[in-house]
Amino acid sequence: MSQREDTSGAATAGGRSLATLCTSRSFHSFLGIVFSGGLLWFILSDINFKDVREPLLSAHYWIIIPALPLTFLHVLIRAWRWYYLLPSRDKTSLRERHDSIMVGNFANFVLPLRAGEFVRPFLLSRVTRVSFAEGFASIVTERFFDLAAAIISLAILIPFLPALPEWVSLSAYILGGVAVGILFFILFVIFLPDVTRQAFSFLLKKVAHTSLAHKAENFLDDFIASSHVLACPKNLFMVLWLTVLVWVSNYLLFYLFLFLLDVPATFLLGTTVAVMVALAVAAPSAPGFIGVYQIACQVGFELFYLSKEDALVYSLVTHLFQFIVFVLYGLYVLSLFGVRLTELRQESQISLEQIENR
Repeated sequence: MSQREDTSGAATAGGRSLATLCTSRSFHSFLGIVFSGGLLWFILSDINFKDVREPLLSAHYWIIIPALPLTFLHVLIRAWRWYYLLPSRDKTSLRERHDSIMVGNFANFVLPLRAGEFVRPFLLSRVTRVSFAEGFASIVTERFFDLAAAIISLAILIPFLPALPEWVSLSAYILGGVAVGILFFILFVIFLPDVTRQAFSFLLKKVAHTSLAHKAENFLDDFIASSHVLACPKNLFMVLWLTVLVWVSNYLLFYLFLFLLDVPATFLLGTTVAVMVALAVAAPSAPGFIGVYQIACQVGFELFYLSKEDALVYSLVTHLFQFIVFVLYGLYVLSLFGVRLTELRQESQISLEQIENR
């Protein structure tokens, strides 16, 4: 074998090894931890900790009392909406769907790579007759509605945010167009699945690598399979209406927590912080969205000329509140059904591998 062939073979093998590394779950977990660590360093390096101590000690922690039932109400609304996204909805109860969502949130706090998205349908399949594939596909559909809601909310917010450049205000129209495009895509998937699949395949052949195109087509197939229940007008209406309630209850929760601090507590500020958090947690991060949650709260506060120190206190208290609620309730549900955390981790990894290897 010639030296050129040896070099070429080594380069090819090296390229494959690098590609394998970059697509591995361990690398993605490491990347999330590094990203979260970098964000925390960025936030804390510019904080005056003397100014953090005072609001932390004088915070109005009584607000946790009304925040707790509102948190459970928010999850109950999500569980109610999930009913209309499941083809085998009659095989589940509101309590079973609620507990599955709570355990999914718990898993997101303690396991890497947003494992809760896989743990949630796994637990539902464990306690009901709904299959994992059906549960996971319904979550894919749910995420499209939530994405559209977040973008629409941001588009509505932008004109009301103080002291923004004109070009940023104009971006509200662009975001509105993106949201409308997502909604039209959802409607096409629901009512014209074959046309959508053909158009999607045509576009992928033009712009995507074969392996990427294959995964994208599998994703679309999951979306189409799960969204056919929305061809029923009643189901579609209920999902749209309950999506509004899901997000309004979320905005109310972030607004309510503003009363922790001696800051101007407006619904506009609470909604802004909630939208920033919703968009930020889509980024890679360590378990529990550490770092991205804090930077999102800081951005929301700074848009209203509020201090970074107040933003840090707000983010720490609200994040800790969520952690305690979801972890304690999640552990309670797991003990109730005899499921161990190690089993959740293993099942989420197996489920992820099955989806990736299709």
